[in-house]
Amino acid sequence: MFQKAYEIASNYTSPLILAYRFFDKTVDSGLGSFIILNDDGWLMTAVHNLQAAIAFNQHKPELADYYSWVDKISQEARLNSTQKETGIKEIKANDKWLTHLLVWVGANGAEILETVIYGEHDIAFLRIDRKFLSPTMKYPKIKNPAKFKIGTSLCKLGYPFYPIRATFNEQHSSFDFPPNLLPIPSFPIEGIYTRNMLEGKSQEGLDIIYLETSSPALKGQSGGPIF
Repeated sequence: MFQKAYEIASNYTSPLILAYRFFDKTVDSGLGSFIILNDDGWLMTAVHNLQAAIAFNQHKPELADYYSWVDKISQEARLNSTQKETGIKEIKANDKWLTHLLVWVGANGAEILETVIYGEHDIAFLRIDRKFLSPTMKYPKIKNPAKFKIGTSLCKLGYPFYPIRATFNEQHSSFDFPPNLLPIPSFPIEGIYTRNMLEGKSQEGLDIIYLETSSPALKGQSGGPIF
């Protein structure tokens, strides 16, 4: 039933990989999905896929302030090495500050050039250089959910069941992944359309509308298409 639709949706659906290193040198990673919207390089995903990236930007000024104090103490000529070490230990640090981040959006070297976040809607738009898009790419057609009838069969697509285990190379300050990481297999799950839910207005005055299906999306499918 969804064979042709799956072929079309697979063309513009891609895995979103995040890897991040904490101040305490532990490393974590996550996997979600995104949709390639058009040939201008705009992508769409779920905001909650990007929580690590949001936290990384929030931690930047805190880390900068911490390292500034460390540098001041280290450069203080009136202190001996023991006093400097003691002073640095007394500076309040957060082991869960994010110090390094990688957001992989479907191609090595593709950087996010622009970001538009609608947090209350759980929608994020990201723009990459269009040179990373395939010249044969087919883009999605966006439908108005108000025109769906209850009971319409739908399918969700994404990348569940696939662990991402990144490590951090301290020498090169970069993340490493297993050599057989790609390609990441996608997985569809069927459900029927049940209702739209209006959850009020956003700060911008936009309606916050959720589309509900009878089956929940699986972890790793967040940000992928419903078709």
